Amino acid sequence: MNEQWLSVIALLLPIGAAIAEWLLGLPRLWHPLYYFQIVANALSNRVNRAENGPKQQQLAGSMAMWLLLAVILLTYWGLSVLADMPLLLDGISLFLLLTWRPLMHDLKQVSEKLQKGQLPLARLQLAHWVLRDTHQLSQAQITAAASESLIIRLAHGWFATLFWYALFGIYGALTYRIIELLHQTWNRKLADYQQFGKSSDQIHHLLAYVPDLLLAWLMCLIGSPGKNWHQYQLGFRWPRTPSGRLIGITASWLNAQLGGQRYYQGLIRSFALFGAKNQVTLTSDFKHLCIRCYLVAGYYLVLVIYPILLCRYIIIGL
Repeated sequence: MNEQWLSVIALLLPIGAAIAEWLLGLPRLWHPLYYFQIVANALSNRVNRAENGPKQQQLAGSMAMWLLLAVILLTYWGLSVLADMPLLLDGISLFLLLTWRPLMHDLKQVSEKLQKGQLPLARLQLAHWVLRDTHQLSQAQITAAASESLIIRLAHGWFATLFWYALFGIYGALTYRIIELLHQTWNRKLADYQQFGKSSDQIHHLLAYVPDLLLAWLMCLIGSPGKNWHQYQLGFRWPRTPSGRLIGITASWLNAQLGGQRYYQGLIRSFALFGAKNQVTLTSDFKHLCIRCYLVAGYYLVLVIYPILLCRYIIIGL
């Protein structure tokens, strides 16, 4: 296959991987990333010791992060050297790094269980995707939590992953995604990881800043730009401004209230409120939210990912 055709395939690879993941994405329990998080959790259980001081816990978390990152990147490099078709390996890897279908599938099941009045089962299903305690959530709180989780998980598991792929290829996407998964697994909202998860938390926030900003701008264009922009400007009230912007615009899309108090490991934490004082109804509003997520994904591919890929191709080749 000549170099020109390889370049065309490389340019088409992101949209091919995205569409394949939308249609054929693996269920959560079959997904390699799920088992990576199990490995990361087992590693933290070995090296994150409560008797160590804060600095020792931070150092252990940093070393564990760099160890996992080095092992996976070196393993991938070895596989790419041995592969007869490196582009095919890149395509399969990008497909596995993206998370859209498992999240949509599970949150649609939450909606179905709420429609059937199966509140305990809906709480259990939601618990796979959120850190907050779910066992006492009302139907309105479940729907709000599902909406927040959907936009934040897609922002970090899909949009940001494609952004780093466009900039630096599969190694950029792989590096970002590993750090993002460690940020999820060793999340500092949980008491055990307040120090241990500091390095992955800080690096993830740095890497996700620009992709989150670009996504928020595109989200503002859909629906009512004026209302969306107003909520965008209130994002600073959230502990992490980029996430606050995304949640605020989602509240504007739904014309409902998101944010507010939630419990983590039995401890209450208060967050800013965004949007109108209406409650989200997962049956209709969730479908509406999903459609807008697909729409903004299309804009993101056309207006963000492909301009970056074309610039990269022109400057240095793919």
